[in-house]
Amino acid sequence: MAKIVRGYNLKKAQAYVERLKEQNIDYELKKSKEEKDVYYLLVQDSKQYSSINLKRQQKVTFKKKSYFIQLITLKREKTDQRRQELLAAGVRPNHIIRIKKRKEIPVYIISVNETEKTPDLKLSDYFSAFSMAQSKLFVEGHVGDSEYQSGYVNALVGFDYFGDEVTGKLMGRIEIWNEESANMNFHKNIIELDEAYLNKPFSMGQLTVGKQLFSWGVFDELSSFDRVNIKNLPRFVFDSGASYRRPITAMRYQHYSGSWKWDGYVDFGLEKGRKQSEESLWTGISREEGTIRGGDPELIAPSLITNVRMGFGEREDQSYGVRITRTGEGDVSFTYLNAYPDVPGLQFSETLRQQILLASVDATGLSAGVDFEYFKEQVFGLDYVNTFDGQLYKVELAYILNSAVLNEVLEVTEIPKFRLAIGGDFEFSSWTTTLTWQVVHEQLLEDQETFLDNSDLIQYILQSSTLMMADKLRVELRAILNGADSSLYFSPYFGYDLSDTSTFGVAVHIFNGHADSFFGFHDKNDFLEIRWQKLF
Repeated sequence: MAKIVRGYNLKKAQAYVERLKEQNIDYELKKSKEEKDVYYLLVQDSKQYSSINLKRQQKVTFKKKSYFIQLITLKREKTDQRRQELLAAGVRPNHIIRIKKRKEIPVYIISVNETEKTPDLKLSDYFSAFSMAQSKLFVEGHVGDSEYQSGYVNALVGFDYFGDEVTGKLMGRIEIWNEESANMNFHKNIIELDEAYLNKPFSMGQLTVGKQLFSWGVFDELSSFDRVNIKNLPRFVFDSGASYRRPITAMRYQHYSGSWKWDGYVDFGLEKGRKQSEESLWTGISREEGTIRGGDPELIAPSLITNVRMGFGEREDQSYGVRITRTGEGDVSFTYLNAYPDVPGLQFSETLRQQILLASVDATGLSAGVDFEYFKEQVFGLDYVNTFDGQLYKVELAYILNSAVLNEVLEVTEIPKFRLAIGGDFEFSSWTTTLTWQVVHEQLLEDQETFLDNSDLIQYILQSSTLMMADKLRVELRAILNGADSSLYFSPYFGYDLSDTSTFGVAVHIFNGHADSFFGFHDKNDFLEIRWQKLF
């Protein structure tokens, strides 16, 4: 009796045959053809995705528009998985297309004569492969006021795994920070395992286990539900989207049923957050000026910040979430999260707190100090995204049951919070311009004085991106206005594509506002940035 195994990849079939030869097992290899449904996943060729890990090796034209082929597969569920990854990375839904073609493809049929020594071989044991994942090298340098200069390097490299039963990814990352000025010399190197997971597809869903990167919500920036990953806080101005996020070690299951999708995850709590150092300009603490970003100078003296001990806590517990999405005229999702916010909260030691209230701070209180701690919150939310007349509109509503804030007597208390975000993307084809806008309103639902100015927050985000010179030159303007304290961040950017995989750019980062405001904290630190990115 002969055992028959089949496969659609020549190299994998050859590897299987070599194994049979090593064991002196008789076999017969035949090549034939079969008609199969082949799925192609395409992403529109847009330079606004230059920072996203897209595969850019093969370009095709579909309905008079250019696309990059992201995936060619026989399994529809693999295209669903990749589509969700692209959406999480910031690709617009109407820029992703799945095409199904019926075509003849080669099939390799191996007949093995069964004997007592015939191994219990599965084709999947040998019909699997590793390929280099989308890797990148990002180099950035800043020149600022007061002889300030800094450098940043981000290198990401790894492999994708494609098996008959499971897929996976293994990525490593190297990050290097360096900041120097007359009053500061900050240097930090990080070598870490980035994404490292296995994914098991099922007929109606998929299970992913390991260190993985994904996001929830409909906004790429300042989303109410984007709490399922670590944020690279020292880069909060310069990066966005996938470049700003870091993976968590979690188990995630996605299930599809008609127009419904159920998505849930449990974070194992192995990642502790992206630590900051008070030596860095981007920590939000100025020893020299005696200020904390967003702090009220009437409640705390600059001399206290100059001398107090400050500690940086870590995320210490697991988190989890559930998200249900219905796709129809538009996508509407319901979300529940028991997770940490992106930014840690300030917590005074009891000794220092009492001394501040009594206006008698001494060395004991200063040594007890303050800590920046993460406080877990429960979030209930609804979001909606739809396209009208070719333009994209988004809405997020969130109710945070137990938002941790610092009250006027310097105690951490839990107060319910409401958060609304509306926005959209407008595309002007005649100018090859995309205009992205977003308004965020956040309000505490109890009337209480707070130490930090977070009782009522309004933020306005506006970004435009225009392509010129055969889409090689990109001109971008990005602005964020903090309505609560009238502080402003503004950045023009000019980037030129040296090739399909290499970009050189220049940006200016401008901050404005009073000294204790969110962006005014950096009012004396405007920067000229030079960046280069290479994709492999």
